[in-house]
Amino acid sequence: MKQFFCILCLMLCLLCTSCGPIVWNGSGHAPTVTDSTQPEEPSDTGTSTGQTNAQTDWHALNALPSEDLGGVTVVLTTYRAADFASSGENLFDRALAERNAAVEEKYHISLAVTERTTDQIYKELTAARKADEYYSDLIAIPMSSVGRFAREGLIAPLTVDPSAEYYTGADAFTDRDALWATAGAASGSAEYAYCVYFNARLAAEAGFDLYAEVESGDWTWARFSELLYGRVGSGFACASDPEFTNCVFTSCGLQYSTLTDGVRICDYAGERAEGAMEIASSILYGGSKTDTEYAAGAFASGQCLFYIGTLAEAKSLADMSDSYGLLPLPSYSAGEPTHSYVSADLPVLCIPTGACAGEYAQAVYQALNAASEPLIGRAYSDYLMNYCLRDEPSVKNARIIGEAVTFDYAYVFGPTYDEVANCTYWAVQTAVIDGRAHDVLYKTYLSYFDAFVQS
Repeated sequence: MKQFFCILCLMLCLLCTSCGPIVWNGSGHAPTVTDSTQPEEPSDTGTSTGQTNAQTDWHALNALPSEDLGGVTVVLTTYRAADFASSGENLFDRALAERNAAVEEKYHISLAVTERTTDQIYKELTAARKADEYYSDLIAIPMSSVGRFAREGLIAPLTVDPSAEYYTGADAFTDRDALWATAGAASGSAEYAYCVYFNARLAAEAGFDLYAEVESGDWTWARFSELLYGRVGSGFACASDPEFTNCVFTSCGLQYSTLTDGVRICDYAGERAEGAMEIASSILYGGSKTDTEYAAGAFASGQCLFYIGTLAEAKSLADMSDSYGLLPLPSYSAGEPTHSYVSADLPVLCIPTGACAGEYAQAVYQALNAASEPLIGRAYSDYLMNYCLRDEPSVKNARIIGEAVTFDYAYVFGPTYDEVANCTYWAVQTAVIDGRAHDVLYKTYLSYFDAFVQS
C-alpha cells in the first residue's frame, strides 16, 4: 500500500507539468499523453499485451531467480522513452514490447516508462532523496550524466554480476570501488555507435571497393586519409571536430585509463596516443573536410565522399538520392579489431538511491538486460536492413559496429568533472584542434585526475 501511495505521488507530481508526461506501458501501442489531474491506477495484472516469442532464446532471463511481485507497477523514468518501450509497430518496436512482456511475465509486474528531461530527473530525484521518498524504480540517463549522479549520491551501486554476457563497459562505470551502472543490452548501444557512411556512387566512380577493404583488414585511418587525396573540401564531413577526435582516439584501440585491482590509472600517453593525435590532426586540417554547419545534410546532398556519424542517422539518410554504404570506424593499423566510439547520449540504466527506488529494482534491472540480450541487437539490425540500409554488406558492418562498442571512464565522469576531462579527452582535443603541446597538458593535469579517483 505504501508503494502504491508513492507511485501515486510520483504520477501526480509528473502531471503538474504544462503538457503532462508521456507514458509508455510496454504494450506495443502508441504512447498516451496524460494531462488529467487523476492518474491511472496501476493494473494488478500487468499492462503489457505483448506476446513472448517461444522461439526467442530466453536462457539468460530464465536463469535469473523468479519472484512473484503481485502485479506491482515498476516505474522506469528516462529522458528518451522510445528506447525502452514501444511507441509504434516496426520491427524494433515489436522487439521492445516482447522484451518488456517477458520481464513482466517473469516477475508478475507492470512496467511503466515515463519520459522526463535529464534536468528534470536530476532535480526531482535530488528532492526525493532529501525527503527520503520514492521517485522511480529505475532511471535511464545519458552516459555523460552518470558520473554526476554517482558522485552526488543520487544512484545506488549495482549488486549485479558485471561479467554476465548481457553487460558491457563495466570498467567505465566503476568509481571508488563501486559499480554505478553498466551499458547493458537494454541500452541499445549499437544505435549510438559512430561509423563511416560513404557515397556509393562517388566510391564506384573512383574505383574504390570499400567493403573489400573492411573484409581484408586494410580499413585503416591511413587508408581513409589516402582516399581523401584531391578532394578539396569534399572528402568528408563530421558534426564536430571534438567528436571526430574522440572517434579516432577510441577506434585506435586506446583507453584513457586502466583499472587494476581497484586502482584507476590514467596511463594512455605514449606512442600510439601520439600517433592517433597526428592522424586526427592531419585529416582535420588536410583540406578535405567539407566546410558546413550541417554535416549530415552535406553528405546526403552528395557534397562529400564520407560522413562520420552515429548508426542512428541511417534512418535520416534512408531517403538520400545517391546510394550509400556503411563502414566501421577505421583502425590504427591493418589487421587490428574494430572499436566503436559511442555517443555521450547513450541511455544508461541506473537505480536511484535508497527509498527513492523499490526493493526489487536490482532484480528488474538485471532482467531487462538479460531479456534484451537475445533480442534488441538483432531486432535493431533487422530494422536497419528493412527500413534504412541498402545492401547486405552494410547490414553486416552494422552488426560489427554494434558488437565493437567501447566505453571509457573519461566520457562518463569527464563531462561533469574537469579533474577527469583535463588530462584525458580535453588534452587530446586541445592538442589536435588548437595545436597545443599534449605532453604539457597531460603532465599538468594528471595529479588532479589521480586525486579525483582516489577521493
